[in-house]
Amino acid sequence: MDKILLLLTDYIQIKGLTKSFAPLLFELISVKNKDCKIIVNASLKRDIGSRIKATVGSIDNMFTRLVEVGILIRLDRGMYAVNSELEGLSYEDIDNIHMKITYNDKTKNIEIDGGKK
Repeated sequence: MDKILLLLTDYIQIKGLTKSFAPLLFELISVKNKDCKIIVNASLKRDIGSRIKATVGSIDNMFTRLVEVGILIRLDRGMYAVNSELEGLSYEDIDNIHMKITYNDKTKNIEIDGGKK
């Protein structure tokens, strides 16, 4: 299994969502443009849905939850960005990926090192 998908599965669960959200997030990060924005339209939702075996309605519901928990940031209608914890993650030149979780009395801080070669 792809190490980025494994990392995203763990990350999603830490954020309180089920692992079924990881394939969608994996697909979204792969279509992130050079400005780190994700442009989503109906065609992209259908394409992703066919790859992850989900309906467009399910994908819409997943988008809502990803925004609610702060993994995605809605910039405009059909335009999203990933939060700062995932911002540097890309699929290019990956060697090892590290996720560090620091807990204090009130919060947990997650740092992800994309492990570029």
